[in-house]
Amino acid sequence: MEMGMENEYKISGKDLSQEKIEEFRSLLKNRRKESQRPVEGEPLKNERELWIVKKINEYINEEFKLLGLSANPDLSPECFHFLPQEVYSKQLKEDTSADSKAVSANYVFLKGAIYINSDAGNNLRLFVDALHESLHYLSVATIQIYPQRGVGQRRLGYQITQVRKGSETIQRPMGFNEAVTEAVNAEIVHRHKDELKNKFPDEKDSYLFSYTAGRDLLDLIINKIAVGTDDNSEKIWHRIKLGLFTGGMTHLRNIEKTFGKNSLKILAMFSHWVPNETKKKIVAYFETNDLSERQKIADELLSKESPGKNSSE
Repeated sequence: MEMGMENEYKISGKDLSQEKIEEFRSLLKNRRKESQRPVEGEPLKNERELWIVKKINEYINEEFKLLGLSANPDLSPECFHFLPQEVYSKQLKEDTSADSKAVSANYVFLKGAIYINSDAGNNLRLFVDALHESLHYLSVATIQIYPQRGVGQRRLGYQITQVRKGSETIQRPMGFNEAVTEAVNAEIVHRHKDELKNKFPDEKDSYLFSYTAGRDLLDLIINKIAVGTDDNSEKIWHRIKLGLFTGGMTHLRNIEKTFGKNSLKILAMFSHWVPNETKKKIVAYFETNDLSERQKIADELLSKESPGKNSSE
């Protein structure tokens, strides 16, 4: 299983010897060990933050058992960096292309580090952010070695990174991957909402989950697949969750069976950075039961598809 834990990443590349693979594996291990040290300006973890890490491990282990996975993930507190706004912004600028104003937490793949803006919201917001990034950490992952570019992320969960001309990269299906991750996040949090309320009694009973449009689209797709197959929505959702951590993708064929040719390609276009008008058309494609209307929308979307853009999340 290519789970997102140290030394278990699949490493791929052209004409790689086993010696070269082990060399890069050692490089990654050292890089991840280095990233567990506090960054400049990072305060010591307080009782609240250590409790969050403890519960994340406990809740994810429970989720894995429900999924039938034998792994017992144990993310160390050193993987998590709870940072004040100023330190968080500086760190993201150094390590990623993510906008610190747009995202309140970020998982840096090659470093195995989870950065969280501790000033971004209340304790529940902090927990939800940390759990979301932990699910990314534990998602199936592949590292690609490029002849001219060194080491890079090839796969994380359902998200595949493609390198095009020069340094241009495109990550797809980013929107689907984030929607699945946040849906798992929401499911875990709701399962343990009573304990979280008891820990943080003075805070509003709202968890402010992200990627709402993507999660709504995910629900729509699951429910429509269920109508056209012998499986119920719970079984379909179980397979999708499982694929996030194991790499299984054969179940995605049901999307093309249900919605037609190029459905996966159209789903891959859905992301937080595409224009709202494009998002609406993608949703309309999956919503409609009119085959001619669906084909018309598909033709329009595919004809306007751009090669992609640099993106990180």
